[in-house]
Amino acid sequence: MEEIHIDIENNCTLVIDWGNSKNDVVKSLEYKISGIDNYVDNEKSKISQNLTFFKKNLSIRVIKNILNSINDIINCFDPKIILHVSEELKSKINKINNLIEDKINLGTSIKSKEFINDKKFNSFFIEFKNIVNKYTIRNLTETQYHHAFFAMLMKNSANFSVPGAGKTASILATYAYLYHKNLVDKILVICPKNAFNSWINEWKFTFGNKLSLNFHIFNNKKTIMQAYIANLVIVNYEKVKSNINSLHNIINEKTLVVFDEVHKIKNPKGIYATACIKLIENTKVWGTIQLSGTPIPNSYEDIYNSSKLIYGDERNHFFNYEPIFLRNITRTGNVSQINYINAQLFPFYVRASKKELNVPEPLIDKWYEAKSSSDEEKLVSLLKQYYKNNFLLFIIRLMQLESYPKMLVDNINEDDLYSIIEDCDQINDLNLQEETQGFSEIIKMVNQISNSSKCERLLNLVIDLISQKKQVIIWCIFTKTIDHINDILLHRGIISCKIYGSTKEIERKKIINSFNDKKIDVIITNPHTLAESVSFHKVCHDAIYYDLGYNLVHFLQSKNRINRLGLTKEDYTQYHFISQTYSNILLNDNLMHRIYDKLTEKERIMLDAIENNKLEFNSSLSKEEIIKLFKDINLD
Repeated sequence: MEEIHIDIENNCTLVIDWGNSKNDVVKSLEYKISGIDNYVDNEKSKISQNLTFFKKNLSIRVIKNILNSINDIINCFDPKIILHVSEELKSKINKINNLIEDKINLGTSIKSKEFINDKKFNSFFIEFKNIVNKYTIRNLTETQYHHAFFAMLMKNSANFSVPGAGKTASILATYAYLYHKNLVDKILVICPKNAFNSWINEWKFTFGNKLSLNFHIFNNKKTIMQAYIANLVIVNYEKVKSNINSLHNIINEKTLVVFDEVHKIKNPKGIYATACIKLIENTKVWGTIQLSGTPIPNSYEDIYNSSKLIYGDERNHFFNYEPIFLRNITRTGNVSQINYINAQLFPFYVRASKKELNVPEPLIDKWYEAKSSSDEEKLVSLLKQYYKNNFLLFIIRLMQLESYPKMLVDNINEDDLYSIIEDCDQINDLNLQEETQGFSEIIKMVNQISNSSKCERLLNLVIDLISQKKQVIIWCIFTKTIDHINDILLHRGIISCKIYGSTKEIERKKIINSFNDKKIDVIITNPHTLAESVSFHKVCHDAIYYDLGYNLVHFLQSKNRINRLGLTKEDYTQYHFISQTYSNILLNDNLMHRIYDKLTEKERIMLDAIENNKLEFNSSLSKEEIIKLFKDINLD
């Protein structure tokens, strides 16, 4: 009686010994329509008359599908053929199945808080909190304990709570427990530059003198000896690639690696992302934790690198999807596939809204209107005529007119565009070429405007808030606007400072510390520079949005600089928005109102996703959405 044997070699490589049936079976219709050939290593299989070799590192899900397909083919081809599956292959399948099930069940159980009903598990949680409390000088919320407990048990996980939800403190709580158990002695934090100070300060706020801080900011190979003895090592994403060998040397199985603002390395082919993943893949560490309030800014492809960090060597079995597939399900909006992806990710991350954490709700947003002058309205008419064939450029120029009219005489700064539209490809597609004919009239009109109506309204508001002994953050988009506002405030005797991309790190840190020490009244900045990983909620409760871009990520992160965990019930949060109105532009409402409405709509989608245990995508406005937003403007 004919027999077919299936075995497994290294790297989960399937091998089928067809006996004398190979040619007949592989030529059969059943075999051809099964799709098995997609997984066959054709080059290797050609050299053997009876054997078929499959590609390396197939996921267990694919292997099981192949086995089922072969069984079906044999039953159709010749039911008398006996199929033998080796004990090693059966053992491998069972082992990985159990690993997957155990991880999924553990993550799901902790997230649903079912473990509280398990006496043994609940006792473990209580012990965990008691140990953490030995090292902390601040009270953590129950949600923070829960998230810290989750991270400790899962080893490789993510915390996708909204910005301002106290993610850093949760990580430090995890570290305190692991340190106590002698499992971890160092945290390596990989993050944006502007997060360095936040981690150092958060350690001090959380541990005080109970767990001494010996931090090291990793700058170059010369300082590696200091990194060996540090318990907190911080490096920015840009430095990982050039220092990967040195970083390999300072981390080991007692190192907890944290990726803060992990969406910064979302590009599957990105240089920084590749370096970070290589660092983890080639080094044995205790575990990894990813932090982000906005894990999927554009599409499900953004979660690809996160899946590599979460699943490690087992990603092939847990989450065997390539970037093109993730990109396609986003594009098509396939609900069943999106739900399936979410279900697979669900056990491996925690996420909390500020409502769940009892962060005080902000007060109702305040709006201030600045009525355009006659010169500004004439300038709008000229811009409409000049840019009638380039609608998006007209919108950008209109934003500049409201912000600081002098910018209209210069070419558009491409760096500023990244504060308006996040997607680099969208910016590259923009036609920034401008005709010179007719531009002299625009320049002439600009020179007649000393200050925009909107800027005058801003100055009045700042003076009013400062007179009430309040500190203020002013959010802008354009760097020239930041310079202009800072100059005016200083001229008026208001102590202000500016921070943007070119501000040196030492100066940036000095300004932030001075503001938090109440030595500065006003900071003028942009979300592209300072929206992440900086906290001002202890001293500042008023933020003014002078400009507003189209990026929800930046908008939410900027808002959460002053509205975050740590506010008391007596504290308030007030956002101020200054908009400019026109009489000669065909808008039902003004520019900023439209952008604001679209951003808040996307914010609601995000909060609904949290409530429904899903990861939302597309938090940025595309070029097409921006054009659609202003489609009723008539440029003729």
